[in-house]
Amino acid sequence: FLQGVDAMCVEGSYDAHSRNLLPDLVRKKGKEQDGKGKGKGKISEEEIEVEVSKRLVQHDFSMGPWWPEDTVDAVWCVELLEHVGRNYMRNYLTAFKKSALLFVTHSNWGGWHHTEVHNDLWWRSKLESHGFIYSEAYTEKVRSIAGVERGEKKRFPVGDVNYAATRVEGTMMVFINPLVASRPEHAHLFAEPGCFVDYGQPNVHCGEEKNLKARALNSPIPEEYKYMPYKEEQHLAWEQCVKDSVNTGDKAH
Repeated sequence: FLQGVDAMCVEGSYDAHSRNLLPDLVRKKGKEQDGKGKGKGKISEEEIEVEVSKRLVQHDFSMGPWWPEDTVDAVWCVELLEHVGRNYMRNYLTAFKKSALLFVTHSNWGGWHHTEVHNDLWWRSKLESHGFIYSEAYTEKVRSIAGVERGEKKRFPVGDVNYAATRVEGTMMVFINPLVASRPEHAHLFAEPGCFVDYGQPNVHCGEEKNLKARALNSPIPEEYKYMPYKEEQHLAWEQCVKDSVNTGDKAH
C-alpha cells in the first residue's frame, strides 16, 4: 500500500499512537501474503505486534531526543514544529539529521499549544544553521502539487470531503541533508533517466534504449540507482484500507 516505501511512524502522543493506521496495514498485508501462499501460515497477533513495534514509535520530544538506528530517504513532518518550543528543538533534530530529505510544515497563525509561530524565513534560517540546505525548487513543486490536487476536488476516501492538504500547500518546506543524501544507500534519490533518445522525447534509463547500438554503447544503470515507480493500484489499495478501517470501526488516524 506504500508504493514500496519502508515506512516508520513516530507519534508524540498516546492518542495519535493508539489511533495510527499502521497496525491495520500490517494485518492486511499479512493476510494477503497468506492468501497468495507466500507466507508461512497464519500470522499470529504476537508477530503482528513485533512488526508494528518496529514501525510505530511513541516519543515525547520534550522529554529528550529520539535516536533512529538507520538513515532514511525522507522525513515527512506535518503539524509538529509549531508545537515544540525551540528549547526542545535539538531533541527532534537528532531524527531529522538521519534523513536525506526533510518535508516539514509550520504554522503562520495561532492554535492550541502553538509555541513557535514563525514565517518561512525563520524556519529556513534555523534549519540551515544545522546543516540542512533549503530547496526552493522542491518546496514550490510540493506546494503546487497540493494546490492542484485541491483544485481538482479529489475525494477523500471517507467523509463527504475533498483532499485539501492546507498545511502542505501553504507552508511546507523541503530541505536536503547532504551528509545523508550522499550515502550510497540513498543513490536512488533525485533519480531520473539520463540517456537521450531524441528531441521532444523523454530520456530513458541507460540500458533500456530501443536503439540497440545505443544500448550496446551506454552502461546500464543498476536498479538501486533508479527511482521507485508510482503505482496507481497501490494508491487505490491504500484508500481502500482507510475506508475499511473506518467502516469496520477500527481506529484510524
